[in-house]
Amino acid sequence: MSDIEGSPAPLVPIIRDNLNLTKNDIGNAGVASVSGSIFSRLAMGAVCDLLGPRYGCAFVIMLSAPTVFCMALILWYAITNYRTWIFVLLYGYSMGVELSTDNVIAEYFYDRFNLKLHTAGVIAATFGMANVVARPFGGFASDRAARYFGMRGRLWVLWILQTLGGAFCIWLGRANSLPIAVLAMILFSVGAQAACGATFGITIGGRVIPSSVPSTMRPLSAQGRDFVK
Repeated sequence: MSDIEGSPAPLVPIIRDNLNLTKNDIGNAGVASVSGSIFSRLAMGAVCDLLGPRYGCAFVIMLSAPTVFCMALILWYAITNYRTWIFVLLYGYSMGVELSTDNVIAEYFYDRFNLKLHTAGVIAATFGMANVVARPFGGFASDRAARYFGMRGRLWVLWILQTLGGAFCIWLGRANSLPIAVLAMILFSVGAQAACGATFGITIGGRVIPSSVPSTMRPLSAQGRDFVK
């Protein structure tokens, strides 16, 4: 509960827009945060030696309670926004599927095609290695679509990639030969992991969207105050 030093980082777009911060302000805040973290860790050692770990920890938690409470209010606004939950599901259908598949894909090839464990592991490794190309491709495709079609283009790219990933996953499950299964797995991997990149394109890439774009068509991170309404 007390390890909250990195928790404000995902909220920077909202904090930036609410406080009208510049890039220099954000950079200085980051330097101050790291410097404060170093100092507080050194000071906490002395506090624990003088007061004991229980009283020292209780004192620090009580001291930081107001800050945590204010952050909780911001998080509450995000939690109650339906867009947050939509993207929880969308990211679960991409990153969640990728992680789940990583855990079972080697076993799948080992059992279904009677492969040696080493061979099945090598094939399964290609699923994760596709990340090197697939995820940047998803972000690139999202940016290109946004250039011509705005936010709708980003959403269409994400929908297409996730749909293709699902179709190739079904194909993988129905494949009866090893070469077809490997091909289906690679295409499934590209679809699922490119969808991760496309999701980042929606939540982060909107920072370059012109101000003339209506707030309802902007990415979550670019909406600022609109996101917490």
